[in-house]
Amino acid sequence: MRVEPPLVVVVDDDAAVRTSLARLLGVEGYQVWTCASATDLLARALPASPLCVLVDVRMPGLGGFELMEILLADTRRAPTILMSADADASLRERAMRDGASDFLEKPFDGQRLLDVVQRALATDGRRGGAGESLYETG
Repeated sequence: MRVEPPLVVVVDDDAAVRTSLARLLGVEGYQVWTCASATDLLARALPASPLCVLVDVRMPGLGGFELMEILLADTRRAPTILMSADADASLRERAMRDGASDFLEKPFDGQRLLDVVQRALATDGRRGGAGESLYETG
């Protein structure tokens, strides 16, 4: 039986950020999906295998906090890492209080990202069947 590597989903409206993060994470052996918006992610069925979501706080439409709220409300609770170029102490505190696995201030060191992703994946206790959508309401 082939075991799939963990999935990291990168949600950012900046194509250069998505590409850069996908390359770094891919080189480290992670599966990587990139999404230009929260809506793009919510339209996809996520696998039951370990995953975490790396999402920008400020995006058009649903922002990082709103997406994290949806992800945390789901019974599978995908670990979410928020990131922002316009971070301050209150934004970081809010992120952690609201349930983020971690918070990264852009720009960040590649090794710091990898450490944060590894910690988030280690806490992924999601359960559920393969292909379940995070937002299906029945």
